Amino acid sequence: MGSRKRSCVLPRASWQRQAGTSCDEVKDLGGWKSRVMVDRYAKLATENLLAAAARIGSVRERDTA
Repeated sequence: MGSRKRSCVLPRASWQRQAGTSCDEVKDLGGWKSRVMVDRYAKLATENLLAAAARIGSVRERDTA
């Protein structure tokens, strides 16, 4: 894979994951044979992880109140 194509794959895979596309769907869209490549290219932004953690925290607070 040329470096130009590879440089385009990283943002597109990340954007797909951030938009809620499943890892298996990203794998199929990217034409990859295994999830290893998805894990390599589809890095999630910290903001998404913080939002997920906040949802868990709000549910715990609600359940213990």
